[in-house]
Amino acid sequence: MNAAQFAKTLKTSTRIVGGLIRSGTIKATKERGRWAIDPTSAKSFIKKNAAAVERLRGEYVTLYWHGVTVSALQWMTKDDFIKRGIIHPVRGFAEQTIYNSMMTSPTETEKGDPQ
Repeated sequence: MNAAQFAKTLKTSTRIVGGLIRSGTIKATKERGRWAIDPTSAKSFIKKNAAAVERLRGEYVTLYWHGVTVSALQWMTKDDFIKRGIIHPVRGFAEQTIYNSMMTSPTETEKGDPQ
């Protein structure tokens, strides 16, 4: 897979993928002037990235139940993604996370109540 294909998979830009390559986060080699992403490295990154997104979603739901507003969570999103190296569309992340959590019944732990 080349950088453009990997960017499409991640729903991001080739500039971001280039940064991942330069930083060594994903392994790639130049072939005929294009980056060829190592398939194992790509799968590993996608798996780690998805796990990081889910952890952040869980944290946001907990923060929401502890009184942090959705707009405050959305304001935090970009910095949280950068700090954690998450590649995911930022737009609407907090709103979607909280909305989706409300479609399932929250656990007492998410609300902050003792079990």
